[in-house]
Amino acid sequence: MSAAGRVISAGIRRRKVQTLVVALATLMAVTASVLGAGLVAASDAPFDTAFARERGAHATVLYDAAQTDVQHLSSAAAAAAVASSAGPFAVASATPEIKGDAGYAPLTVVGRPGPDGPVDRLTLTEGTWATQPGQVVLNVDGEIFPELGLRLDFPQLPGKPTLTVVGVARSVTRSASAWVAPSQIAGLLPAGRPGGYQMLYRFRSAATAAEVDAGTAEVNAGLGPHAVAGVQSWLTAKEEADRNTALFIPFLVAFGLLGLIMSVLIVGNVVAGAVGTGIRRIGILKAVGFTPGQVVLVYIAQALVPAFAGIVMGVIAGNFLARPVMADAEQVYGSASLTIAPWIDLAVAAGAVLIVGLTAWATAWRAGRLRTVEAIAVGRTPRPGRGQRAARLTARLPLPRAVTLGLSRPFARPARALAMTTAVLFGAIAVTFALGLGSTLDHIMTARAHDVADVTVRPGEDSVADAATGIPSALSARPETKAFYGEGTTQMTIAGTPGFTNVIAFTGDASWGGYELLRPGLDGDIETWRNTGDACTEEVQR
Repeated sequence: MSAAGRVISAGIRRRKVQTLVVALATLMAVTASVLGAGLVAASDAPFDTAFARERGAHATVLYDAAQTDVQHLSSAAAAAAVASSAGPFAVASATPEIKGDAGYAPLTVVGRPGPDGPVDRLTLTEGTWATQPGQVVLNVDGEIFPELGLRLDFPQLPGKPTLTVVGVARSVTRSASAWVAPSQIAGLLPAGRPGGYQMLYRFRSAATAAEVDAGTAEVNAGLGPHAVAGVQSWLTAKEEADRNTALFIPFLVAFGLLGLIMSVLIVGNVVAGAVGTGIRRIGILKAVGFTPGQVVLVYIAQALVPAFAGIVMGVIAGNFLARPVMADAEQVYGSASLTIAPWIDLAVAAGAVLIVGLTAWATAWRAGRLRTVEAIAVGRTPRPGRGQRAARLTARLPLPRAVTLGLSRPFARPARALAMTTAVLFGAIAVTFALGLGSTLDHIMTARAHDVADVTVRPGEDSVADAATGIPSALSARPETKAFYGEGTTQMTIAGTPGFTNVIAFTGDASWGGYELLRPGLDGDIETWRNTGDACTEEVQR
């Protein structure tokens, strides 16, 4: 072993505490950096990334089985505008009962032989795929909480079928509420009802609503006027996903960036301190014949050896801890298969090596330029003259000598003081941000729940015949009542879209409850039913 190698090995063995501190600091910094960089990467257009990876459907079209058949739909998929397609899949709409509770909305159930395919590849997050009658896979983003082994009863259907949840899946375009084996669909149809078919299309051009509409019109051109029961554009799903994630992305990105910055500062401070304490030893090495270049290489190696161990363990720990974090991010973003990309591991590891190496080089190079006698004599003290003015000023203060020395110390080592101040500053920012985030999210969730009223009265089991007129009159007559409104909620299913849509009817001014009319309805846009008995015959666009 060369002389430099023996010095490196001896220094690592002799300075066990500093070696351990560098390794632990690097481990924690790399772990935080992997998590932070992973969150930042996952927050970069999560819907678009998942849509491209899972080959989401630009248009999900529901057809009436009484107006068309499989042969015509297969021919329609050969249109020039279609890049790829999947289907036709048989579709049924059925309302389940769970543990005797019949208060669930109808499910859009699609018969698919498997989760894969050229369009709308489903991600199985739990369990297995439904391959036999009596099995069902629930959408993780659906209305029913997905639980393996849960039984869904359909007593209103012929034969009173029961489905058992065997899996949980996610569709990036939310093409269905649940999936079953194709042979199961017939058992979920009411007597005399033919059901429907679902086609999933990817168009060659679908960046705008006009292009999606043009592609949909082309594939449906040869079908009957009543064959199409409903169409769902991927832009609708994208708008909803972006709206849901817009609240969380800035906070997750901010936490990720704060983690990266704190990691850099911590590693830099620890390595600089570990190398800086060996200035006297640097003078001894120069006295026995080491050149300044050899001294720098020795201290860089002594810093990198424990850092390498910390980097390896940090990458492993970061990927392990990222599993629950990414699982939560998947739930928030409505995405699937979020993982730490290999390039993040490589970039974080390379960045840690670079930071440790540069910090050790800068500190050792500065000490290596000292003359041998000066390095041995100075040791851990700052250079003469640096911070003397601050020391004289603080010495005049009516404070104990130990306090005045501490106050003048940052001016003797300004670079180290600046790095430490920056680390404390970002630490305070992170704590303030975390506490403020919790309070902000509480207010946001309260606003989204429209829970701002002092008193909320729920309807009881006994109906009141004159509730619509009697209750408002009674409330208005009370001097304590400042404002009030009533609301009634029901659920409506829309052909072509999975699940249901909440429909809310108001009595009174509900604007103070967090409801806002963004703009009045326009001709051909949204039809509003204001009177009892109005027919729901207009096309509703979300």
